[in-house]
Amino acid sequence: MQYLKKSLSQTFHGIKKKPGLFLSLAALQLVLIVILATLVLGFQIKILEDVESIMTAVEGANTNPELIDAGQPFLQDTALILQSYKSMIKNTFQMILWSLLIFLILNSILWTGSHSILSEKFSWRLWKTYCLQYITATLIVTIPYIILIWIFSKQITSLAISPGSINTWGTTFTVLFIIFYFLLLNSAAALTSSWKKWPKKIFVTTIKKLPKTLMVLLINLAILGSILYGLYSVLTFTELAWLVVILTIIVVSVLILTRIFWIAALNNEKNNT
Repeated sequence: MQYLKKSLSQTFHGIKKKPGLFLSLAALQLVLIVILATLVLGFQIKILEDVESIMTAVEGANTNPELIDAGQPFLQDTALILQSYKSMIKNTFQMILWSLLIFLILNSILWTGSHSILSEKFSWRLWKTYCLQYITATLIVTIPYIILIWIFSKQITSLAISPGSINTWGTTFTVLFIIFYFLLLNSAAALTSSWKKWPKKIFVTTIKKLPKTLMVLLINLAILGSILYGLYSVLTFTELAWLVVILTIIVVSVLILTRIFWIAALNNEKNNT
C-alpha cells in the first residue's frame, strides 16, 4: 500500500508545481466532453430521422394477402426505405469515425499532459512520442472492436443472427469493450520515451502486476462514481444552475486527477512487490 501513498503524494506535488498545466488539461477535458456530446447528439438526431422514415414506410405496408396476390406490392416505396437505410448506416459510421478522430487528437494531448505533470523535464520531443504512442495504442485497441461491430451489423441486416442471440452478442461486446478499454488505459499509463520499452511496461501493468493495477482502477472508479452520482443527484433534485456548474468543474478536475494518479501508481508498481 506504500506505493499508493507515494503515488498520491506525487500526484498532488505535480499539480502544485504545474497548476497552469492542470487547469489547461481540465479545460481541454471539458472541451472534449462538450464536443463529443454535441457531435453524438447531432448524429443521433439524423439516425433517428432515418429510423422514423423506415418505420413509417413499414407501417404503411400492404399486409392484405388478397391484394398481394392481385399484384399490389408489399411496400409502396422500397427505394425510400433503401435510401433511409443507407443514410442511417452512413451517419452511424460518420459518427464513429469523427468521434474517434476527435478522441484520438484531444485525448492524446490529455494523457501526454498528465504524464508531463509528473515529470521534472518534459521536452517537445517527448510530447510528440507520447502522443504518437497513445494514438497507436488507441488504434490497435479500437479498430478490431469496430470491425467486430461492423461484422455484427452486417449479420443482423442479412438475418444471419437470430433475435434471441442479440442479447448474448450484446453481453459479449460489453465484456470486450471493458477488456479493450482496460488495455488502452494501461497502454496510456505506460507511455515512455522508448518505443522498445513501451510493450514491456504494458505487459508488466496488464499481466504481471494485474492485482495492483485492478486495485488502482477500483479506487479511481470509486472516486469517479461517487462524484458522478453526486452530479446526477443534483441534476435530479435541484434546478440550481450554479451548483450544476460547480459540480461539473469538480467532475472534470477529478477526471484529470485520477488520470494522473493512475499514471503515477502504475509507474510505481514496478518498484514494489
